[in-house]
Amino acid sequence: MFSYGLAAVRLDGKWGFIDTTGQEVISLVYDNAKRFSDGLAAVNNNGKWGFIDVTGREVVPLIYTYVWAFHDGLARAYYGGYLDIIAPCNSRHVFPHSGEWRILDTNGNVVAVLDYNYVGRISNGIAAVQPYGGWVGYRYLIESWGFVRIGI
Repeated sequence: MFSYGLAAVRLDGKWGFIDTTGQEVISLVYDNAKRFSDGLAAVNNNGKWGFIDVTGREVVPLIYTYVWAFHDGLARAYYGGYLDIIAPCNSRHVFPHSGEWRILDTNGNVVAVLDYNYVGRISNGIAAVQPYGGWVGYRYLIESWGFVRIGI
């Protein structure tokens, strides 16, 4: 799928980006790559995630355990620790351990560090959050969720 005129492609186990003519624009050097959103694409090398711009310039260093796509100029990133990602029955559950949630802007700045068990997608500067202790097995307690405003 093309976004910002580029599509992530994989060849011989490495990912990069091509333009709409099929020309390689960003070299196939990554272990994983996601589509562009807000002008940045998540890329992974050696188990660490970060973001590049449409020219291939690293905007957010590849230091994160996992990152989620930018939305409204902000992205969630999990730093340190590890994530258990379990995908039963076509759904995904993320269980973070021993790390921290960081909110990034499109310039690569950390605009907030959030101390919650889980931080959901950010929309209009508001993130759904779940305090520690809300997980019950592979299910979470809906009533344990709250919201925080991300000030930028």
